[in-house]
Amino acid sequence: NENPSNDAGSVPTEKEQKLQSGLDQLQRELAQARDSSMEKERKSQIELVQLQFELEEVRDSLQETRNEKERIRQESKVECERLGMELSTSHDESDRLRSSMSKKGQVPRDDVSKAVAHAVEPSDEHIKE
Repeated sequence: NENPSNDAGSVPTEKEQKLQSGLDQLQRELAQARDSSMEKERKSQIELVQLQFELEEVRDSLQETRNEKERIRQESKVECERLGMELSTSHDESDRLRSSMSKKGQVPRDDVSKAVAHAVEPSDEHIKE
């Protein structure tokens, strides 16, 4: 009993042809799936690199913002100290001037305060107009 399908030079049977055709189709689908998977992986890698770059830019920007905030805080602190010293000096000079004038009998301190207050307040005549 010889089986013709086992002979090396024999013609494949219809069943063998269908199986071979199915095998070929599965191999093509596997190759396509592999290619598709590799393409998705490549795109994912590109996206990952882009996201890492964007993250680094955001970190840099955040650090610059923090540095700017600290610089402004330091400048504001120095400016506040300077203005405080100027105000203190101005009060001291004003007190010395008032004291000197009061000692010389030129203008009493209360009159100076009233004159300053009057100069700052709007006059009633202006309001009536």
